[in-house]
Amino acid sequence: MMRRARPENLLSLLDATGESSNGMPVSSSTEAKMTAEQVATACYLPVEQIDEWVSALTTGMRQAVFHGPPGTGKTYIARLLARHMASSSQHIELAQFHPAYSYEDFVEGLRPEVGAEGALSYRVRPGVFSQLCERAQQAPDQTFVLVIDEMNRADLAAVFGELMFLLEYRGDSPVTLPYSQRRMSVPQNLFVLGTMNTADRSLALLDFALRRRFHAFPVLPSEAVLSSWADARPSANKDLALGLFRLIRDRVGLDVPVSPGHSYWMAEGLDAATAERIWSYQLRPYLAEHWFDRPRELEQLDTDVRALIAERA
Repeated sequence: MMRRARPENLLSLLDATGESSNGMPVSSSTEAKMTAEQVATACYLPVEQIDEWVSALTTGMRQAVFHGPPGTGKTYIARLLARHMASSSQHIELAQFHPAYSYEDFVEGLRPEVGAEGALSYRVRPGVFSQLCERAQQAPDQTFVLVIDEMNRADLAAVFGELMFLLEYRGDSPVTLPYSQRRMSVPQNLFVLGTMNTADRSLALLDFALRRRFHAFPVLPSEAVLSSWADARPSANKDLALGLFRLIRDRVGLDVPVSPGHSYWMAEGLDAATAERIWSYQLRPYLAEHWFDRPRELEQLDTDVRALIAERA
């Protein structure tokens, strides 16, 4: 039997995990290194699951992508796992990918500079990943982690460039970068954790060369996570939260890439007004976008959600 994290310990871990009162992560430059038990407790996952992810990363490919529907806690899990794996919070970098994110931002590129007399010149500047690689190479006894949020929103083949090769052949096979002409390799003590929203783009649609270089860690809507979260909070309306989660899950389908996750209902003191706002302003518009050809089903779900809120709030 899998040993589950103990939810009753969560309140004592708020300072250590950087979790705010609404269950969302908060950033801090003094975040402490976390144990696997602390990560599991904060994420309401079995400790064995955290250990399995770490084992996959340390014994095989040193990069992974957490993928799943919105509201499943992918970024939260990735950030806490980074705090478990990195030697220090100072060794963690966060990058947010978007459609305009480029190779020049990530690896290196030419950037304009204005001189003292107003003369315009261009200088090669290292990107986020190149700088972290250099820091990791200078401290081989330390562990560094890069977290890439929403990584599938960028043109990954263009952003990664030579990293498609370097991530697989680490350390011993450097390549020459096009702008600086310097030799670059990816050190073994640098890990990459990405997140990917499957409602935006399926993992199967990613470049195969990139997919084969990343572990795929699924993070799915979980009744168990929501239930454990509610058990740890006396003010949580567990009956309402679970009822709404199950109703929407069963109508949309658990295995559907757009099935909304559990974290939508992880709201302190969930009452009728809060549940109405979550449904009306977050979930209903989201489902309307994906169910544009199923208006009757959405209307029926809307009626049933509001009836459940009135019944259990």
